[in-house]
Amino acid sequence: MSEGDLDERAERVGEGDPGERETRVSEGDLHKPGEGHDQEGERAARLREELKRLRVADVAGDMMITLVTLGYQKLGLTDETRELRDLGDAHLAIELLRVMIDVVAQQSNVELKDYRATLASMQVQYAKAVESELAERGGSAGGRVTGS
Repeated sequence: MSEGDLDERAERVGEGDPGERETRVSEGDLHKPGEGHDQEGERAARLREELKRLRVADVAGDMMITLVTLGYQKLGLTDETRELRDLGDAHLAIELLRVMIDVVAQQSNVELKDYRATLASMQVQYAKAVESELAERGGSAGGRVTGS
Protein backbone atom coordinates (compact mmCIF):
# COMPACT_ATOMS: atom_id res chain seq x y z
CA MET A 1 0.00 0.00 0.00
CA SER A 2 1.53 3.31 -1.04
CA GLU A 3 1.53 6.56 0.91
CA GLY A 4 -1.06 7.89 -1.56
CA ASP A 5 -3.30 4.92 -0.72
CA LEU A 6 -2.99 5.77 2.98
CA ASP A 7 -3.90 9.40 2.31
CA GLU A 8 -6.92 8.36 0.24
CA ARG A 9 -7.93 5.84 2.89
CA ALA A 10 -7.63 8.43 5.65
CA GLU A 11 -9.90 10.77 3.68
CA ARG A 12 -12.52 8.00 3.39
CA VAL A 13 -12.62 7.38 7.14
CA GLY A 14 -16.06 8.37 8.35
CA GLU A 15 -17.78 8.11 4.98
CA GLY A 16 -20.34 5.53 3.98
CA ASP A 17 -22.55 3.18 5.93
CA PRO A 18 -21.59 3.08 9.64
CA GLY A 19 -21.30 -0.71 9.46
CA GLU A 20 -18.70 -0.43 6.72
CA ARG A 21 -16.90 2.62 8.10
CA GLU A 22 -13.18 2.28 8.76
CA THR A 23 -12.21 3.73 12.09
CA ARG A 24 -8.46 4.24 11.73
CA VAL A 25 -5.36 3.21 9.87
CA SER A 26 -3.08 1.00 11.92
CA GLU A 27 0.05 -1.02 11.29
CA GLY A 28 -2.17 -4.01 10.67
CA ASP A 29 -3.67 -2.17 7.70
CA LEU A 30 -0.27 -2.04 6.00
CA HIS A 31 0.50 -5.19 4.05
CA LYS A 32 3.39 -6.48 2.02
CA PRO A 33 3.27 -6.26 -1.76
CA GLY A 34 1.49 -9.31 -3.10
CA GLU A 35 -0.86 -9.74 -0.15
CA GLY A 36 -4.41 -9.91 -1.37
CA HIS A 37 -7.45 -7.92 -0.51
CA ASP A 38 -8.80 -11.01 1.27
CA GLN A 39 -6.40 -10.45 4.16
CA GLU A 40 -7.37 -6.79 4.28
CA GLY A 41 -11.04 -7.77 4.35
CA GLU A 42 -10.38 -10.27 7.13
CA ARG A 43 -8.62 -7.60 9.20
CA ALA A 44 -11.53 -5.22 8.65
CA ALA A 45 -14.00 -7.93 9.71
CA ARG A 46 -11.97 -8.69 12.86
CA LEU A 47 -11.85 -4.99 13.68
CA ARG A 48 -15.64 -4.69 13.30
CA GLU A 49 -16.10 -7.68 15.62
CA GLU A 50 -13.78 -6.12 18.21
CA LEU A 51 -15.67 -2.84 18.00
CA LYS A 52 -18.96 -4.68 18.63
CA ARG A 53 -17.57 -6.04 21.91
CA LEU A 54 -15.86 -2.82 22.98
CA ARG A 55 -17.77 -0.68 25.46
CA VAL A 56 -17.02 3.01 25.88
CA ALA A 57 -17.39 2.59 29.66
CA ASP A 58 -14.46 0.13 29.56
CA VAL A 59 -12.36 2.62 27.61
CA ALA A 60 -13.32 5.34 30.11
CA GLY A 61 -12.14 3.07 32.93
CA ASP A 62 -8.79 2.61 31.19
CA MET A 63 -8.54 6.36 30.68
CA MET A 64 -9.27 7.02 34.36
CA ILE A 65 -6.56 4.57 35.41
CA THR A 66 -4.14 6.33 33.07
CA LEU A 67 -5.09 9.73 34.53
CA VAL A 68 -4.51 8.44 38.06
CA THR A 69 -1.13 6.98 37.14
CA LEU A 70 0.02 10.02 35.23
CA GLY A 71 -1.44 12.44 37.77
CA TYR A 72 0.45 10.82 40.64
CA GLN A 73 3.67 10.86 38.60
CA LYS A 74 3.19 14.57 37.89
CA LEU A 75 2.60 15.27 41.59
CA GLY A 76 6.20 14.12 42.12
CA LEU A 77 5.60 12.79 45.62
CA THR A 78 8.50 10.34 45.79
CA ASP A 79 12.23 10.60 45.20
CA GLU A 80 11.75 8.61 41.98
CA THR A 81 9.04 10.93 40.62
CA ARG A 82 10.25 14.28 41.98
CA GLU A 83 11.94 15.17 38.69
CA LEU A 84 8.62 14.53 36.89
CA ARG A 85 6.76 17.08 39.03
CA ASP A 86 4.53 19.35 36.99
CA LEU A 87 1.70 20.66 39.11
CA GLY A 88 -0.08 22.12 36.10
CA ASP A 89 -0.25 18.67 34.50
CA ALA A 90 -1.20 17.12 37.85
CA HIS A 91 -4.05 19.62 38.20
CA LEU A 92 -5.28 18.85 34.68
CA ALA A 93 -5.20 15.09 35.36
CA ILE A 94 -7.18 15.62 38.58
CA GLU A 95 -9.80 17.78 36.88
CA LEU A 96 -10.18 15.38 33.95
CA LEU A 97 -10.55 12.46 36.36
CA ARG A 98 -13.18 14.38 38.35
CA VAL A 99 -15.23 15.09 35.22
CA MET A 100 -14.88 11.55 33.88
CA ILE A 101 -16.06 10.08 37.17
CA ASP A 102 -19.15 12.29 37.06
CA VAL A 103 -19.95 11.42 33.44
CA VAL A 104 -19.38 7.68 33.88
CA ALA A 105 -21.55 7.73 37.03
CA GLN A 106 -24.41 9.22 35.00
CA GLN A 107 -24.04 6.84 32.06
CA SER A 108 -23.06 3.53 33.59
CA ASN A 109 -23.52 1.31 36.59
CA VAL A 110 -19.75 0.95 37.03
CA GLU A 111 -18.63 1.03 40.68
CA LEU A 112 -16.73 4.29 41.17
CA LYS A 113 -16.10 4.30 44.93
CA ASP A 114 -12.39 3.51 44.52
CA TYR A 115 -11.99 6.18 41.83
CA ARG A 116 -13.67 8.77 44.06
CA ALA A 117 -11.39 7.88 46.99
CA THR A 118 -8.34 8.09 44.73
CA LEU A 119 -9.51 11.44 43.39
CA ALA A 120 -9.90 12.80 46.92
CA SER A 121 -6.40 11.61 47.80
CA MET A 122 -4.96 13.20 44.68
CA GLN A 123 -6.70 16.49 45.47
CA VAL A 124 -5.25 16.52 48.99
CA GLN A 125 -1.77 15.65 47.71
CA TYR A 126 -2.05 18.37 45.07
CA ALA A 127 -3.03 20.98 47.68
CA LYS A 128 -0.07 19.96 49.85
CA ALA A 129 2.30 20.11 46.88
CA VAL A 130 1.06 23.59 45.91
CA GLU A 131 1.40 24.78 49.50
CA SER A 132 4.92 23.38 49.70
CA GLU A 133 5.96 24.91 46.40
CA LEU A 134 4.54 28.30 47.35
CA ALA A 135 6.38 28.17 50.67
CA GLU A 136 9.64 27.37 48.83
CA ARG A 137 9.08 30.33 46.52
CA GLY A 138 8.07 32.58 49.39
CA GLY A 139 4.80 33.35 47.63
CA SER A 140 1.21 33.51 48.68
CA ALA A 141 -1.65 31.23 47.75
CA GLY A 142 -3.14 33.91 45.47
CA GLY A 143 -2.54 32.00 42.24
CA ARG A 144 -2.47 28.41 41.13
CA VAL A 145 0.93 26.83 40.61
CA THR A 146 1.09 25.74 37.00
CA GLY A 147 4.34 23.87 36.79
CA SER A 148 7.73 23.28 38.26
